[in-house]
Amino acid sequence: AFVYKIPNPSKGKRSTVNHITWSEDGKRYAYCTHEGNITAREMETGQDLLDINMHPGGRANQVCFIGGEDGLFLAAACNDGGLPVLAVGSVDEEDEEAGTRRAIMAIEPVEGVATAGDERFKCIQRIEGGSGFLVVTANSGGIISVVDLEGAARMMLSDDDDGKANNDDESESDDEDDEDEDEDEDDEVAAEILESVRIGSGARVTCISAWSYSEPPAAESDMEDFDEEIDVKEQATEEEGEDQ
Repeated sequence: AFVYKIPNPSKGKRSTVNHITWSEDGKRYAYCTHEGNITAREMETGQDLLDINMHPGGRANQVCFIGGEDGLFLAAACNDGGLPVLAVGSVDEEDEEAGTRRAIMAIEPVEGVATAGDERFKCIQRIEGGSGFLVVTANSGGIISVVDLEGAARMMLSDDDDGKANNDDESESDDEDDEDEDEDEDDEVAAEILESVRIGSGARVTCISAWSYSEPPAAESDMEDFDEEIDVKEQATEEEGEDQ
């Protein structure tokens, strides 16, 4: 059996786990606490792959793994209406010194209010299959949405590539232009809401489950039968034309 005791946030207090989830391959798990901590760990080694503290009003209610072969990420449904996407994995010293971006706020939190109210994200689930970056979210206003987070992940992956490819002799003006372009890109494509629907009169949704289905690829024998059927129909059409 595997047992891991979550550290207490302070003396005399215990952490309350809001949600725990596993990666698709079962090699990693992640959890978020009521106190604002988000942690991802590797099962085999027990190593922390991600360990951050959100600000008190922005604690995560649920988290889910997204991504694929190019990289693994964690998306969080937060109490302030924000939806951050966090890169999962250890960061070496070179990446830290280069300021490699490890997180993007795909959906910005609600500003200017003590609580996000109906905009609070309560649930988030990954949709299996496809690109690996589709999630379903639900908020306190009863709105369920399908969101594509591939843009946010691609921004972090492209930042990693740019950091390796760029040399240290670039001018300051070029750096400022690149930052402006990156900010514009973040606003445009970090998260794309594909569908949204309000449940009933807008009652708070506290639990969701996502299920997806795709048609299996046709067997080779089925494709051959289909081609033969088309040939027969074409031949019959040609013969009718000759008779006329």
